Amino acid sequence: MIVLDSNEMRLFLPGSAALQQLTAVAKRARHTIATTDMVLREVVRQHHARVISVAKALADAQREFNDAGTWMEGRAQVPFPDGRSRRFFAYREVRNFEEAIRNAYRVLPTLPEDALTALQWEADHRGPCRNGSGARDASIWLTAARACGTPDLDASGRPLPVIFVSRDNDFCVPGDATSLAEELRSENTERKMMTLKKGVMEVLADLGFPKRRVDAQTVSSRLDFQNALVDVAVDKGNLSPRHLDRIGEAETVFHLRKGAEAYKCQSDEVTLTSISGIWGIRFVIERLPRRPDGRGGGQRLLGAPMTIEATGLIVEDHEEHSVTIDIVPAAVW
Repeated sequence: MIVLDSNEMRLFLPGSAALQQLTAVAKRARHTIATTDMVLREVVRQHHARVISVAKALADAQREFNDAGTWMEGRAQVPFPDGRSRRFFAYREVRNFEEAIRNAYRVLPTLPEDALTALQWEADHRGPCRNGSGARDASIWLTAARACGTPDLDASGRPLPVIFVSRDNDFCVPGDATSLAEELRSENTERKMMTLKKGVMEVLADLGFPKRRVDAQTVSSRLDFQNALVDVAVDKGNLSPRHLDRIGEAETVFHLRKGAEAYKCQSDEVTLTSISGIWGIRFVIERLPRRPDGRGGGQRLLGAPMTIEATGLIVEDHEEHSVTIDIVPAAVW
């Protein structure tokens, strides 16, 4: 069984070529794709907030468009939904979204005893809980661990391990993102019946869908990937409305810090490329010339420089001839 945490599920949502590839590889290895009810709740909440935000932005844009064109006699105005209609639209969209996840994933329920244990771990500051918080992470781990009692079976009837996939370092030894935290080790982890993986790409490689390391700078230099990074900066950054109005005029300068990693998995149907790193982004509105004495010069920026720590997934569907890019930011400052 492959159990995804929320930070990975957002890259493998229903209908995506990425999830289709993961499902096909997992099925071949006789693994079920799963998540927990707590992860489902979190992902659905995030989607609901996104739908409300987008619906409001659409209504505001339609209203502004109608107001700007009132001088055009007889022009039909673009209708926009009122608040009640937007709420109904959001309810219907979120309901369909949750149903799609439940159809694509096996949703593991959190038992009351595991929820109580998670709260006790939080009170005791036991990993993955830190500084009096983290009961949600603890409950997700405990629910995934309980699945070891009803494992998937291979073709010979032997139990398969539960593979928990999360980029959350709270499940790891502090300062060592490759080792499981001591507090989470158990008989199942010692017997390799439960393992922690830092990303789906690792899982695919373990299941015979080989990955290879690629140059992160080359991936980061793709125009479509950089456009997706700009979308994250606009969505998550603190740009003022005045700056947002002028962002189309600016030259965007990217800087990928050292230490970024990129990997590629490829089949006849799809190519998956993942990249994790930290990017510096500047929106340059003017390059200032140097004076004859050599002084001056530099750049005039639109807002302050931005830094984005994120994981991105590029999905190239060879059959559909399409490219999808999803970026999940860990921090934007």
